[in-house]
Parts: sequence; C-alpha cells; structure tokens
Amino acid sequence: MAILKNGILGGSSGKVGPIVTYVSKGKHIMRSYRKKRKKSSVGELASREATRLITPVLLSVKRFIKVGFQLEAALKNTNYYNEAYRYNRKAIVAGSYPDQYLDLSNLQVTAGEKPIAKDVHASLNGEYLEFRWNMDAEKTETKDIDQLILVAYCDTPRVVIGVVGGQLRKQGFGRLEVVRFQRTTCVFHTFMAFISEDRNSVSNTMYAGQVIVAPDNG
Repeated sequence: MAILKNGILGGSSGKVGPIVTYVSKGKHIMRSYRKKRKKSSVGELASREATRLITPVLLSVKRFIKVGFQLEAALKNTNYYNEAYRYNRKAIVAGSYPDQYLDLSNLQVTAGEKPIAKDVHASLNGEYLEFRWNMDAEKTETKDIDQLILVAYCDTPRVVIGVVGGQLRKQGFGRLEVVRFQRTTCVFHTFMAFISEDRNSVSNTMYAGQVIVAPDNG
C-alpha cells in the first residue's frame, strides 16, 4: 500500500488495471488489486487427485512403459510417458472424487496390436514368480521369437521387479526371481506382454493376478 500526497493519478479514485486508488481521511491511497481465485470445480479436483494417484505408479514402472509405449507414442507424435498416462488415467482410476482409488488390475505397461495370450496367470514357484498361459489357444500368426515383458508391482511397500526380453513366447512360461529381493511380505500385481525381437511390435498388457510373496528368512 502507498500513500501519496498528490496522487500519481491526479487525485482520481477507482481501479486502473491492477491498481486501486481512493481517498481516506484526506489522503490518496494506492493499492494493488488482488483478483480472487476462482474456486476449483469438482472435475478439476478429480483430475488433480487422479494425477496424484497415478504418478508414483508410472514413475515406478517407467523403464517398462518406456519400451511398452514408445511405438504408440511415435504414431501420435507424443512421448511415451504422456501416452502411458493417457491410457492409465482411463484404465486404473476408479470411483468418484473425493473417493477415487486405483484398480491396479487394469494397469497398462504396454500398448500395441501383437496378439495376446489367453488364461494368463502367475504363481509362486520356489523363489520365482512363474507366468503361464494357454498354449493350445495360441494363434497361428504369433512368432516363436516373440519375447516376454514380465512385471510384478507391489504398492505397499512399493516394490517393482521385472524384465524385458530374454524369455521366449514359444516356451509357454516365463519367470521372475522375487524372493531374494524381499524384506517384507508383498502382494504383487503381476503383468505380462509380448514384444518382438526387433522391438517394432508389442502386445497390450495382460493381467496375471495377485501373488503374495513373503521374505526369505533362511
């Protein structure tokens, strides 16, 4: 606030741009005008909350979505993270504000047109998470050299284990070593996708279920 003897606006009062002038007790006073912030709508609040929920998950699986969404992003002239966010904003945010939550069974770490498998499931086999699917239902256009993307995600505490490539679709199973990484019991959400050897095609993500893994105290 400024008090001016003569007033730089010639003794006038009122609002000019961001400045308000008026006379009080014979003195010309000048103040900056603060525009009141418009109250956020429910839609805006819901969008912010969705971003708050999704961001830690996507950052945790960043190295997988970088591979899994790069082709889709290139088609749309965007970047892999923005494309992964767009997919997952619709896929995993459930409920209505202020009671939104994540349905991690719908998490997408890949997006593509390569044929998916049927009856995908994961289970604990010794120190490994073992992924299997129905080989009898495999389509003829699938290629023997297609490789696996395997991801296991635990939300609390946040633990992510995964692998891109190396294991082949034609084997009919894939493995992730998990037990030796554990310090506490985790409920892992498990995901699988197929990717070509040259990385020029990828499938959508397949959910393989939840698996409880306890630490190896031996």
